Amino acid sequence: MTNNTLLKDIKQFVKSSPKEFCDFGDICYLTLSGSRAYKTSNKDSDYDIRGIFVPSLRQIFPFDDPKLNIFGFDSPTQLKTIQETHLNLDLQIHSIAHYLALCAKASPNVIESLFVDKANVIYTTDVGDYLRRNRKMFLTKDLAKTFLAMGDSHFDKAMNIEDKVKEEDKFRKLVCTQTRCYDNAWQIVSSGELKLNHISELLQYTRYKAKVSDLLKCMSLIDEEKRVILRHMEVNQRELADCVDKNKVRAVLLKAIHVAHNQM
Repeated sequence: MTNNTLLKDIKQFVKSSPKEFCDFGDICYLTLSGSRAYKTSNKDSDYDIRGIFVPSLRQIFPFDDPKLNIFGFDSPTQLKTIQETHLNLDLQIHSIAHYLALCAKASPNVIESLFVDKANVIYTTDVGDYLRRNRKMFLTKDLAKTFLAMGDSHFDKAMNIEDKVKEEDKFRKLVCTQTRCYDNAWQIVSSGELKLNHISELLQYTRYKAKVSDLLKCMSLIDEEKRVILRHMEVNQRELADCVDKNKVRAVLLKAIHVAHNQM
């Protein structure tokens, strides 16, 4: 079975039997993420599948007053992540409450799944569509700073490789990730948008074609790039929220649960 066939089978199965795909609730959103969403993958790249499920009302509201405590969002104990790894398929599915709690904390790897191209949405319901319509609430200064920090981390790892020519593939991959993290931060602070394939051609060139010497020259400018991003963030401070409004996220969560269960 080829990887494309496997992906097609997953898509068909979740569409025909969404309740059987996840034992803990109903799937409402499933995407192809990671390098394939950024269009930097090759034939050996993993298939990163990310999704959201809606648990039963009893699991979400085990307390007396649902307006006071949502299990997985307000409470420390939560239905976390279903994770499966098989060959080069990596599947992670969050309960909706835990997913939005992570989004409220500006978790970039989680938020990214809301910004994949429509072509990379494997499955969605009215709930998934509703979350995508409200996704811009998560584009904040905190998220931009988190992307910058991720970029800095990959930059340090790349520069710490002693023989960058000998370990060229590892070096390229780290530089590619640093580049996309900085671009994500720039998009957020400059336009209030986030398009994962915004610089896909540049990322492909960085990942597979650029010479190590050329990449090192570009990386020498990283401090200036960061200053430009931070300066733009300061100048446009009124146009971008500092952090996610948790009350708004909670309202979106309650609405999504209402749509999913058509009751309450």
